[in-house]
Amino acid sequence: MRSSEQVESRAIHILLSARAVAEDMEQFRHHLTVPDLPPAVTDLLTEELEDATSRLSNLISLAIAEINHSSDSKFRNHFDALLTEVRGRWVRLHLKKIAARLAYIDRQATDTLSSGIYRLGLARRLEAAYSEVRTTLVAMGALDTPGLESTVLNDVQDKITALAELENTTFRLLDLDRESGRQREQFIAG
Repeated sequence: MRSSEQVESRAIHILLSARAVAEDMEQFRHHLTVPDLPPAVTDLLTEELEDATSRLSNLISLAIAEINHSSDSKFRNHFDALLTEVRGRWVRLHLKKIAARLAYIDRQATDTLSSGIYRLGLARRLEAAYSEVRTTLVAMGALDTPGLESTVLNDVQDKITALAELENTTFRLLDLDRESGRQREQFIAG
């Protein structure tokens, strides 16, 4: 098998795996609509759905990376059609959830910035959550969705960056205050 055929074969295999994961996600989502599910089952299904979402995002990113090595335009068109199908399934299932997650991250950053009370490491956790949201949106081709455009994402990123800077300044000053206190104690004792 020639190299381009190997690349194309891997890309299709990865994309078919992504399609299977998307189908699993639809099943998890369907099961979550069953009334009176025990909380443990709901938690398990939610966890499975989150894991599948992450796997799907990773598989699509990997498939796109593979297809970028192919020069056959006919194959690219076929691949794009399959990719559009998989992305469409994901978008129908999870766009509201992703938008809600981004709104939560934004609210956490905004509330913390306005309160003046900073928790060490919050900016890092928000940055990790934001990166996951952005990576998923890029992989799913959903960056142009109303409410999730680049301007909205950049605004959230700016708030997280501002929070990180405030945390760094605040906690560095606290450490300097502790060091000054130790030096004063040593001076007084000595």
